[in-house]
Amino acid sequence: KVYSKETLISGKALPSVPSVSSLVNYNTIKLKWNEIEGAVGYEVHRATSAAGTYTVLSTVNALEYNHLALAFNTTYYYKVRAYVLVNDVKVYGNLTGVLTIKTNVAAPVVTAKSASYVSTNLSWPAVSGASGYEISRATVLAGPYTVLVSATSATSYTNSALTTNTLYYYRVRSYRLVGT
Repeated sequence: KVYSKETLISGKALPSVPSVSSLVNYNTIKLKWNEIEGAVGYEVHRATSAAGTYTVLSTVNALEYNHLALAFNTTYYYKVRAYVLVNDVKVYGNLTGVLTIKTNVAAPVVTAKSASYVSTNLSWPAVSGASGYEISRATVLAGPYTVLVSATSATSYTNSALTTNTLYYYRVRSYRLVGT
């Protein structure tokens, strides 16, 4: 028998890469991820640009991280990774891809109900950090939408003088004033 030369390889089992989602507010970004089997903690890294140098922002043993007191209308770049302990030494998994997230006011969660046979009432809870709301309406989902109210701080609106038995589509969006 003639044998070839041996090839030696080595490998290390690393924690999986977490799947990260985000919730955004005007001055807060909440990162959430799935639990990685065996992980005892997670590192959140941040940079000032997508291709920039990422530094550890926080090490947590929870499945989320809240980045508070951020600038409004600003883009932030994150990566997250899990780690396990092997003989009291941290063994890190790979970093996620770049998470590009911009602070902004959240969209309102709107409830619509018939107020009468010719009117519809829209209402929503106040959106944190919003200066006001814009309300639009269309008769087909794809639009075009007509602005009914361009600026209001109210958290409800009744659209009157509608045609009975006609379907209407509404969009309500929040905004935040920057300067004037």
